[in-house]
Amino acid sequence: MICISLGSGNIQEIDVICRNHDLTELRLDLLNLELNYVDYLLNNHTNIIVTYRLNCNNYDLDYAITIYRKALLCNVSYIDIDLNDYTTIHIHLENELAKSSTKLILSYHNHDYTPDPSNLNTIFYKMQSFNADISKLCFKANNISDVIRTMELYKNAKTNKLIAFNLGDIGSLSRILAIQKGAPFMYASTENNKTEPSQLSFDELSRIMELLQI
Repeated sequence: MICISLGSGNIQEIDVICRNHDLTELRLDLLNLELNYVDYLLNNHTNIIVTYRLNCNNYDLDYAITIYRKALLCNVSYIDIDLNDYTTIHIHLENELAKSSTKLILSYHNHDYTPDPSNLNTIFYKMQSFNADISKLCFKANNISDVIRTMELYKNAKTNKLIAFNLGDIGSLSRILAIQKGAPFMYASTENNKTEPSQLSFDELSRIMELLQI
């Protein structure tokens, strides 16, 4: 499955994309939507991932907690919380998480490099200890060896429980390999609207998956 990741667009454009795709990630730290627009999207679409990164510029913790809570009450498909933000946010959402059918994606990002095998495994097992529905690990690839090392994480992962891939220009290959290795879905962009340089467009990734029969 392909997930469209959205970091820009107006409410009408976002609404159409949510209606026309199986899964859409709303990067609400980038979209800067007013709460009434967020309410509209959450009340009309469940096939979404709600994401808010607290390391973005001018982040708003109260806004983040509010939208995550609304997402859980609306039983959207997923919420995505960064590992570095988890303690700060989770304490406010424990009751809603216990009652909601929404699944939790716990994310880790390193935008500078891919750790060595020992540190990579330490991060992987730390993520597993939180018992999230999906662990998402993203590392900047500076060479093909980084891609190979990241893909090796799938050897110890449970089916459909891991999304691991690489960031940066070299990282596009890892997004294809990740699907082959068992990632439940992969992120893609709309045309000319990437949220990260390694993203393939929806059409590109769809064609590749069709060619590879995955």
